[in-house]
Amino acid sequence: MRKSTRKLCVLAAGAALIAMLGASGVSQAAPQQFVAGPLAAFYGKYVTATVVMFQGATGVFRNFDVAPHDVTSNAGLFGSATVGIAKTAPIFGLDTLGPGKYGFFCRIHPNMKGTLIVRKKL
Repeated sequence: MRKSTRKLCVLAAGAALIAMLGASGVSQAAPQQFVAGPLAAFYGKYVTATVVMFQGATGVFRNFDVAPHDVTSNAGLFGSATVGIAKTAPIFGLDTLGPGKYGFFCRIHPNMKGTLIVRKKL
């Protein structure tokens, strides 16, 4: 594949992702879900390096990348299964987290890192 064709494919995929997520990247979900995010992978990194949610929330990890990825808490407090392109997986353990900041990474690609901020329920 020529470099210019590959670049067009990446740009088109990025535009599709933005359209799916909304231009702001902020979820309009109920308070039991992520309030900023989403927790997703695209082009070798997490779409949002800092994700915010309310205490007691649940969530899923979405992979829009061509490589498999997962979400794993630095401290082993939460995580997802490894998922391939266009797949989702629940993130287990989120609902037990107290307010605070939690680091996470991809076990397959440890250079992919992010921070989860849990806010107290309103």
